Amino acid sequence: MDIASLTLGALRDFFIGPDAESLEAAIRRLAALGGLSLEHQDWREVEYDFNRLFVGPAPPAAPPYASLYLENEPRLMAESTLRVRHFYQMLGCISPWQDALPDDHLSLELDVCIMLRESLLNVCDHKLSELYAYFMAEHLVLWVPAFIEKVLNQSNLTRPIAGAVHLLADWLESERSWLAPAVLTRDLSRPAVQLTGR
Repeated sequence: MDIASLTLGALRDFFIGPDAESLEAAIRRLAALGGLSLEHQDWREVEYDFNRLFVGPAPPAAPPYASLYLENEPRLMAESTLRVRHFYQMLGCISPWQDALPDDHLSLELDVCIMLRESLLNVCDHKLSELYAYFMAEHLVLWVPAFIEKVLNQSNLTRPIAGAVHLLADWLESERSWLAPAVLTRDLSRPAVQLTGR
């Protein structure tokens, strides 16, 4: 795996971290890759902040689900979620948490990005490149920036969470640049893939 994929893997694990130990492990991996400076943290405080932002029990301040940013009436498991599930199925993937966690959770989408970019690093496949460029341009960039903004606008944000979100923003921008040739060479009058929820 290249550095970008390793960073993405640590971000994936961070945004789905169930507890302080998991969050710390993901941040330590990011720090080892040179993406973050690691300072002494109260990891229970980071866990509390993580739950406040992304999990609950109160309504999360910045839920990590695409449908809550893409739908006219934001709700979980909406049409956009089913389109993501369909995209996974086209790639021969299925969420390991299907029916327990909506398919459009940020970490699940990052996991698919890891799979796609690793495949493209190993094999030059124009169709796969188009599919990844499509997923990036027609899905991720339509909601992840709003998610990032929502997180960064929160007060009293712990440093590890702010750092992870900044790295997510950096990755998104660099990945768009990396995939630019696939977008530029594609016939934009026709979608690379027809995503439907059915």
